[in-house]
Amino acid sequence: MLQKFQLIGTILIIVVVSSTPCVEGMKVTIEKIEIFSEGGDITGHEELSAEHLASLRAQFVADYGTYLVAEVAEADLDQFHRAAAEAELVAHERPEFDLIQINGYTFPSSGRPHDLPEDLEIDEYDGSLGFYLVQFKAPIKTAWRKQLETLAQVIAFYPENTHLVRIPNSSAHILSELDHVQHVSLFQPAYKIRRQLLDVDQQVDVTIHMDPDQDLTDVQTLLGNLAGNVVEIRGESDSPIARAVLEATSLRDIVHWPEIMWVEPTLSVEFSGERSAMVVGGQHNGTRPDVPETGGVRSGHHEWLTDDLPADRRFCTPTEAPTGCNPYWTKVAVFDSGLDDYVCPTLYYDTSEGTCSSWTDSISHPDLDHASNLSGPSGPCGGLSSACDDDIVERFFCVEDVGGNNLCHWVGGYHFFDNRSPRGHGTAVATIIAGDPLDEGSPEKDDGDYYRGTGVAPSAQIISAKIGDNIYDGTGSGDVGFSEDEYQALMTAVEATHTRFANNSWNLYDDWYEPPKTGGKTVTTTSRYQYSGFSKMMDRLVRDANGTFNNTNDPMTIVFSAGNHVDSQQPQWVISPANAKNVISVGASLGWTTGDDFGEDEGAAHGDCSTVTTTIKDLAGGVIESSMSDDDFHTTRMYIGEDDSGQYLPRYKPDLVAPGDVLAAGRTQYYSYDDDDDYYCFGGTSAAAPVVTGAAVLADAWYYWEMAYPEIASPAMIKALLVAHADTLAGGTDYYPSPDETLGDSPSPPQGWGRVNLSGLFQDDYAFVVIDEDHASTPVRRFTDDTDYWSDVFVVDDSTEHIIIVLAFTDYFSEPNASGGLKVNDIDLKAYSTGLVSKTYWGNYFGSNWYSNNALSIPRYIPDPRNTVEVIRIPANAITGQFTIRVSARTIDENAVPGLDSGDPNQDWALYVHNASVY
Repeated sequence: MLQKFQLIGTILIIVVVSSTPCVEGMKVTIEKIEIFSEGGDITGHEELSAEHLASLRAQFVADYGTYLVAEVAEADLDQFHRAAAEAELVAHERPEFDLIQINGYTFPSSGRPHDLPEDLEIDEYDGSLGFYLVQFKAPIKTAWRKQLETLAQVIAFYPENTHLVRIPNSSAHILSELDHVQHVSLFQPAYKIRRQLLDVDQQVDVTIHMDPDQDLTDVQTLLGNLAGNVVEIRGESDSPIARAVLEATSLRDIVHWPEIMWVEPTLSVEFSGERSAMVVGGQHNGTRPDVPETGGVRSGHHEWLTDDLPADRRFCTPTEAPTGCNPYWTKVAVFDSGLDDYVCPTLYYDTSEGTCSSWTDSISHPDLDHASNLSGPSGPCGGLSSACDDDIVERFFCVEDVGGNNLCHWVGGYHFFDNRSPRGHGTAVATIIAGDPLDEGSPEKDDGDYYRGTGVAPSAQIISAKIGDNIYDGTGSGDVGFSEDEYQALMTAVEATHTRFANNSWNLYDDWYEPPKTGGKTVTTTSRYQYSGFSKMMDRLVRDANGTFNNTNDPMTIVFSAGNHVDSQQPQWVISPANAKNVISVGASLGWTTGDDFGEDEGAAHGDCSTVTTTIKDLAGGVIESSMSDDDFHTTRMYIGEDDSGQYLPRYKPDLVAPGDVLAAGRTQYYSYDDDDDYYCFGGTSAAAPVVTGAAVLADAWYYWEMAYPEIASPAMIKALLVAHADTLAGGTDYYPSPDETLGDSPSPPQGWGRVNLSGLFQDDYAFVVIDEDHASTPVRRFTDDTDYWSDVFVVDDSTEHIIIVLAFTDYFSEPNASGGLKVNDIDLKAYSTGLVSKTYWGNYFGSNWYSNNALSIPRYIPDPRNTVEVIRIPANAITGQFTIRVSARTIDENAVPGLDSGDPNQDWALYVHNASVY
């Protein structure tokens, strides 16, 4: 290995030159051909010899078990692809392997960064410690990382194939001596600040991320001096952060400090009956939900839960417990504007449990005033948890400020009420999840005979976690700004009550800077649309909700509203933190109002919804829009910064959609109303998210009663179950573009994987297989090396039904200054039929008819480096006997499963298979 030290401008770039002649060309991946046993299982993969690679005009770079990386001269690329096709090899060009991408700056691995601000570019670090970007020639192998760790401390991963390391400056030159390293350069101050902050000329409230392995005492003092007040350092020991209001010039100064790793604006919270529940239950006949039979046997959502489902898959409700029904009492945290009208005197509130022993004149919504399940001999709770028949609303928490002060604690005690003007917000969300109007003497119905306020999962228990209105709402009525450590502390308190689901019908709001106006229009800031420190924290909390990221005992299924697009001058992208990889991000599809197209008139869900279009549209196809005239919005989609050139699939956000328009939801009891109406018309992705949260709770309860072990489904499994049977909205309308566009099949950016439909999951006509995350002390299916793969042979249950295979995994969190992609670990899904006619199906490789593309010989496969969900859909009769599923490691760069494998890189996953059983 020869080293060349190049001084380019003022930047020291260490370029590594191999002693083997280097090909100046394109990196490619070549998939190895599988070797099958007589029984159909995979026993290995065919190796490619040096002679074979030479015949392809390719030079070997690295081997990964199921594929290898090679390099091909630019002039030989056409011949390489022809030769690979003749040899029945699948190959793909990977130009990104030779790029450095960070904080929006992209430059060749062999060169230097372009367009860095002069005052944010350095040629060396002051002091003894330095930070460097180290890029390998190909996906980072375990052995390469271990060699790197003998010299430096690995801090973070960046796509593609790059680590940020900390090392004494005197030893930095040794980094270039490592095998397969192709680039080493300084971690520039310009990489450490959200680029929108470079344009400000005023004080800004910022969140500052710091290096946990350095002494931060002096930094805390210096930040306090700049801010003019004491600055507290909060967060977990491995992720310290601080908030401070600083001058624009100070922002440029502090990113030169080696202890500072990232600076971004502190953003504020912006908050984004039965009809919607019936839609996600699949109770529609192809064009519209089934109408309750007025005067006859009613068939609504409660009837579906307790009677219409297969006998062994029916659910108990708070008012009914038919023989054999499955009870559940799942706790769901609602991070929102509070709940109804609850005030607890200071002496009676237990801050750790979130309970009040004596409320003061508190009023609850009638649809939330019930127990999870019936009590006594006639109830289903005998021999089960004592929480089975608890009241569904018992616990209340509130966010604390940077000084640790509970922001609900003021005159008269703790104020947990929902005072979001004028009709509340958190109360509406809670009723969509767990409302039960049947607990009332005379439940209210709409004009179509549907109950108002019907929750999707009426036995779920609500944990109120107040974050908004007169606290953090971005409107000027309360303190502006909300940092991730404040949310994390609240989540930690909630998780301690054994809560496993969290609904977040809010996003972050850009109120930190009023930019200059151009041409009479405000220039849009885009911080809210980018993967942020908040997004990173959400990806951590899905894995470990207590915030320490040191074990697998505290997972949390986190659901977020994708955000509402209300201004044509702003981007359409999904809003942080809903753009986090591991959360379930939810967009809004249209509910239904009248039946004019079908000769019936069912009216609106609520009188407030009278402005809604008078046609149902086509519920089977679906509509991505809201037509509420006083609050027009469209569901946001995709993510700023993702590659959209067509080379790769987009990252599908929202993950799913659900009815989020014209819903009749509970109105807060905090305010007095002249009409004594307990409901109002609620819409937006705020309304769609709790629909999916309720569906997730039911999917979790189904899993609990179906599986002997493990009883608790992982967040990845919950996502897989919901994705598998989601309805495609093909044929519907996407009202965001101009002119309107007809929706194609899912997945697609407007609808993600489709509209949630639980009926396919709760059926008993077809076999299914679920394989959840492997957390054994010794890995069985968990991947710890890039050469790992798992495979098994399955048999089709009914050849006249399609097969659905879904892989989902909880990835390691990304960095907020990562560019070009967010995946850290990458695993692939593949299925094979090895009968008389062999067929191969790749995850997320779809045709034009919803189903996966099948290649009889060589698929033109494009790998998916974006999504943490991979799906294969095989049409009926395409496979009639056995088939094989393979899950394989592509890159395993970080320890995504904390507390296991000695902290070395690892990755677990969840798999759901519909219409098959293990052979």
